[in-house]
Amino acid sequence: IDLDGWCFTDGVGFCFGSGDPIAPGEYLLLARDAASFEAAYGFAPDFSGYSLKLSNNGETLVLEDAVSQIVDRVDYDDVAPWP
Repeated sequence: IDLDGWCFTDGVGFCFGSGDPIAPGEYLLLARDAASFEAAYGFAPDFSGYSLKLSNNGETLVLEDAVSQIVDRVDYDDVAPWP
């Protein structure tokens, strides 16, 4: 899937650019601060620099495609169960 124009519109603010594909069965890792993430986990995220901040009280992340149709939505929380 070509993610050009796809955006996280709730939870975090981030839009993918031209040439950002994802293949079936793959995943992409998005971090707010790439340097801090790499220092903590020993490898770099695929993307960084999103706006907003996830709340530890829980919230919903929404991913929309290039024509603003909701592709996926997941509830983020700091207690189980969450995906």
